Amino acid sequence: MMDESVFQAYVHSGDFLSALRLPAGTELDFSLLGQGEYNVNYSFRHPETGQRLVLRLNTGSQMHLEHQIEYEFSALQALYPSGRTPRPLFCDGSSLPWGALVMEWLPGRSLRYETDLEAAAEILSDIHALPVPPDCALLSPGSPARSIYGECLAMAERYLTWDRADLAASDAWYQARESADGDIVLVGIDQRALEEIGPYEQWGRDIPAMALEALCQSPDCRPAVIGLDVLYVNETQPEADQWLAEAAGAYGNVVTGCAAYFQDGFVEQADGSFIRDRFAVTAFEAPYPALAEAAELGLDDMHAFTPQIDILAALHEKGTQRMFMN
Repeated sequence: MMDESVFQAYVHSGDFLSALRLPAGTELDFSLLGQGEYNVNYSFRHPETGQRLVLRLNTGSQMHLEHQIEYEFSALQALYPSGRTPRPLFCDGSSLPWGALVMEWLPGRSLRYETDLEAAAEILSDIHALPVPPDCALLSPGSPARSIYGECLAMAERYLTWDRADLAASDAWYQARESADGDIVLVGIDQRALEEIGPYEQWGRDIPAMALEALCQSPDCRPAVIGLDVLYVNETQPEADQWLAEAAGAYGNVVTGCAAYFQDGFVEQADGSFIRDRFAVTAFEAPYPALAEAAELGLDDMHAFTPQIDILAALHEKGTQRMFMN
């Protein structure tokens, strides 16, 4: 995720606002749309036209390109005549380390592999049926298969030489339903919930509050422990915040998350000397005060690699009949 101060500085900059033909000082309301390994995407509305747009901020280049955002802009320009991709409006490759791109927002929903394969095939067919313009900036390797193979090797090398690969695999395992025994039930956010309630980033805290109340409604099947794999750090809407805190503290069975971030660095000792610590804590995030007081705390995120290990350990200490909301 991009640092919040960098994001705010960019969206208030003259370069960004002038590209949107907006005066300096214009305030825009951004909502997190989604993020990948190499980008973060936000939706927002143009305050004068009302048009919904998407701001894409790159955080790296999977293809190891020096001008990744310009390449994506050119690709969208070439694909726009297909009628299947958003129209790119502008890109900025100089103001941020990996650049920014603004495009139209296309309404739709996430792909369902069980029912949408035919529609997906039609979309890809329309895209690949486009003729490639002679001046197109898309890569055109002499041996496409060999090029793809080389890219796959480069991607695999990152993980094969990563000293925290075991922790990442452990993280993925703990999030799988198959990892839980019969006493632990994983409650996830599915596609139906997203379609009926809306994007998760826009959910209020009344939603998890209602979920906790529903899980604890019956004394006969009330979970011994409910672990929340979500960071509720800052205060938002007072009524919703209070509702969640009250629901979490009603039966003393909720463990909520906090996060510690680690980095290799030098740590000052009491005598003024410094020692090197590979896991020096650089930041710590706890729930907002009312929730922290109402619920027990479990470590939800360690350097973004092991989010569930310590919460699950806390659940096992509590006894059986546990729920884990992920």
